[in-house]
Amino acid sequence: MERVARFAMSGPLAAISVVLLFLLLGLLFAPFFVISSAIIALVTLRQGYTEGLKITISASVLYCGFSILAFNQSLIGIVFPLMMWLPLIMLAYPLRQSQNYQFSFVLIALLIAGYSLLFRVVVGDLQGFWTNKIQAVVDIISAEAALDFSAAQVRHLSGQIHIWWLIFLECALIVTLFYARYLQSKLYNPGGFAEEFKKIQLSTFWLWLLLVVIILNVFQRAGGSELPLTGDLLAILLVFFSFQGLSVVHFRNHMQGLSVGWLVGVYVFLFLVPQVVGFILAVTGIFDTLTDFRALRQTANKKDE
Repeated sequence: MERVARFAMSGPLAAISVVLLFLLLGLLFAPFFVISSAIIALVTLRQGYTEGLKITISASVLYCGFSILAFNQSLIGIVFPLMMWLPLIMLAYPLRQSQNYQFSFVLIALLIAGYSLLFRVVVGDLQGFWTNKIQAVVDIISAEAALDFSAAQVRHLSGQIHIWWLIFLECALIVTLFYARYLQSKLYNPGGFAEEFKKIQLSTFWLWLLLVVIILNVFQRAGGSELPLTGDLLAILLVFFSFQGLSVVHFRNHMQGLSVGWLVGVYVFLFLVPQVVGFILAVTGIFDTLTDFRALRQTANKKDE
């Protein structure tokens, strides 16, 4: 992938070609969308948002023309790539001059929270929407496994799917941004991303925000709300602390000289039981912000002096 990224950075035409290629491949295998978006973010990180916008608009127009000719789609096809790539330009630009992820994380939180709010306004009956989406799957499971799901259980499951959908979108943005930063490091600053990732730490502002959201969520649930907006916000915030927890794990693994196998084990369990490992990582990130046991803030203060 390093060679592909190097080729993409050799000029605008090369970047457009690579971005468009992986966009089309993504129609067959969705993870390729991450690569196309990461290249857009890489261009922005290295050359600024103007170049990122040029590549984005050019590739979007070409994709729109292709979709019209090949699939007889309307001009609305141009919206699809723009929805993927424009947010990455927004997220990558603050990192162009800094190693601080705070502002990019704030933008991600605003994007996902805004999406959640718009989704609720447009859909109306949130649980009804997701229930309709999963009902066919539930019927198949019920028939093949001889299980009987009650209406209340299906509604509860639909609420869980809504939360996991938001978590998926948020993780996709964060991972794509990290991947672009990794590619930048491989091309221009070997080892830079590894050091940068081990120093990710949210400010105490995030803790206060988390506390406020938890209190509001408790009150809303006590008032009878099954799937309150504050529940979405709580999930969004915990994801950020989970990534900080991963940063702590990488930091401790490096400081103690442990095998990379320990990290592989963490990621395997995170994939298998994300609701458990993700929560443990979030708690780790929260305590790291509280206690600063990596002494990152102390080190930053000494540098300022």
